[in-house]
Amino acid sequence: QSNNGIPPWSVGEIVGAALDGDGDRCLLFEVIEGGLKIINGDQITDEILRASFFNSPNNQWKIACTIEADMGLVESVNRFSSKYEILETAVGDRWLSNSLRTNLTKNIFLEGEHQPTCIGCEDSGHIVLPIRHPNQKSSWSLVGDGVITLLSVLSARVVINNLENNTLSKYNKGWKKRVSVKDTDRSKWNGKNDLANMVINITKEFLGNSSEFKTENIFGENNLLLIKTKINNQQVSIGIRNSGTEAKTSISIRANPNLDSEGLQKLESLCEKLYNLLELHLCN
Repeated sequence: QSNNGIPPWSVGEIVGAALDGDGDRCLLFEVIEGGLKIINGDQITDEILRASFFNSPNNQWKIACTIEADMGLVESVNRFSSKYEILETAVGDRWLSNSLRTNLTKNIFLEGEHQPTCIGCEDSGHIVLPIRHPNQKSSWSLVGDGVITLLSVLSARVVINNLENNTLSKYNKGWKKRVSVKDTDRSKWNGKNDLANMVINITKEFLGNSSEFKTENIFGENNLLLIKTKINNQQVSIGIRNSGTEAKTSISIRANPNLDSEGLQKLESLCEKLYNLLELHLCN
């Protein structure tokens, strides 16, 4: 009543957090003009990295990002240092953890007196961070824990909101579209069959035969078709994969933040075309 029913919040404040059922994901709610917005795993990772850079700018970092990470984040690590290495992984926190371990054949733990400088990022709110082993001295596990993520990003905001430190800009968000074809027969899609070739040909038809058009394999994604190409010299990624738990097949298209509106319209049309193609062949 004292504020005419308007929540007494200021723009930029974090007013809530959401954890999933088993507590390994965290999303935040931030006040913006006219409402709230969700802070996802990409932005959480960026804020932790920015705060860490202020405290220790010469540290070498490994950053594991899934194939669905924001391309603006992936392509902007040069804001920090050439020592920051990006690792592209399959979807899922176990693949983030696997990619950050240096030698799986000898030791599943990271070693060091101080916390290793690595982080795993998934836009869904899975953030993988090193946690000190309770019994083994100088050993660190890699854990996705929603509460630790929440505490880490709140601590990071204390650092980056300090005016003396607030000199490193946040990343420019790229464009991302993700849709799922539901009730699919997943056995008809493996990323390498005739249907996958049809997807490749349609993509080339829509975007043009670029000399930089290529497909890539990602360890752990056995049915993934991952296409990398460029539109107007801006990087584009197109991924199609089966869900591991549901009868659906997902299309994920990402683009560099600098892609113009004409290029984005092409990607919108391509996404619709691919959706119709998959629905026709996988749902009958």
